[in-house]
Amino acid sequence: MFRRASEIRGDGAGLVRAAACAMCVVMVCAGFPALGASPSPESEAIEQYLEELELHALLASFLERRLEKSSGAEKIGVAEDLARVYARLLEEASTAPEQRAWEEKARDLLVAAPEADSTELRLGLARASYTRAEEVAEKWRLRMASRDEVEEALARLKDLVDRFDEVADQAHRRVRGLERQEETAPESSLELLGIALGEARRHRSLAHYLAGWAACYVAEIEGDTGAADRALTHLGWLLNAKFETRADLERLPDQMLRYPHVARAAVAAGVCQSIRRRDDEALEWLARVEEATELPEGVLAQAHSRRLSVLARAERWREMAQEVATRRGSGAAGEDEGRATPLPVTDARLLAVLAFEAAPTGEVDLVEYMRDVALGDLVARGELGHVLDLASRYGAERFGEDGFVSQQVRGLMLYNAARDAHRALGVDENEPVED
Repeated sequence: MFRRASEIRGDGAGLVRAAACAMCVVMVCAGFPALGASPSPESEAIEQYLEELELHALLASFLERRLEKSSGAEKIGVAEDLARVYARLLEEASTAPEQRAWEEKARDLLVAAPEADSTELRLGLARASYTRAEEVAEKWRLRMASRDEVEEALARLKDLVDRFDEVADQAHRRVRGLERQEETAPESSLELLGIALGEARRHRSLAHYLAGWAACYVAEIEGDTGAADRALTHLGWLLNAKFETRADLERLPDQMLRYPHVARAAVAAGVCQSIRRRDDEALEWLARVEEATELPEGVLAQAHSRRLSVLARAERWREMAQEVATRRGSGAAGEDEGRATPLPVTDARLLAVLAFEAAPTGEVDLVEYMRDVALGDLVARGELGHVLDLASRYGAERFGEDGFVSQQVRGLMLYNAARDAHRALGVDENEPVED
């Protein structure tokens, strides 16, 4: 953790900085004597220093001690700073136990400093937990997450739907209260009321957005139409639906798609309609996003990826083949293959997964063709690691018999098995063996 400090400079100044960092550890562990009811210049300097070095766990310990000795307005400020650090640590947590530990500390903070408990604070902490769960859910779509990771993320997402729902209700009550105040408030108060109202509406929209996506992932992982319905109701708040009703494509103004949260909410709505087996409506949602004249960065790629999943879920493999051909710049049956642009790695991996997991269908040749396109594009991108992982997961025998990719994968798997056997003999790996 402290190596970073000494890497900042290679001269004597780096050693001084490392020594100062070590002093911070001693101060946190022993209790810095200057920490009292009011912040001292020394404590503020230490906070800034730890923040610059990104020693967030140490900074959390430092702020926890400050919180114990603070009161009044200062306590609120320290609690808010500590909540932001906890949120960052939640996002950085590399294991489920580590994330649970920081979540527990975040909940303890809300109990220890109830006067600092705010919508912003609850939203920030829950959002940090969501970010980690979302990463696992996206890995699950590519079959790159372990079963334990998925189960942990699924449980967290279900909990987060309820937590975001609660925050959204809290923010909505504040919005209604501020709107009533605005009707009778003197003109001198309108500016401040407007600022507070805008903030409350932002909290409400963000909470519904995150609740919608959390419920969408739950629905997708479990095939749960009830969770999809719940997601659509949350997403409706961002997509101009009637009060507490599901998102309705006819009520979505195109100009709203220039806002990132609205555009991504529309993508989620398409996913949810697919899970509800309303395939045409799902594709219409995605088409509306893809055809928008002004779209935030990254949303188009997200819509393209989700379209692959929607088409596979609907078993519309001919449309899938046309979609893939269009995006690769090749003919649907493989014409102009030499001039095709390989799919992005994540889309190629996803397409391979969808083909391997396709339900038995009368279009088996088309499904196998999609599989071969996906594997070929991964090879073209130099991503043999993905190809070998897929072979390990689904079996090399499902790669076909005569294709170049299938032969290459079999050769690599046999080579790796031979190398493993060589190592197991405990001899020099660079020397031949008699066996």
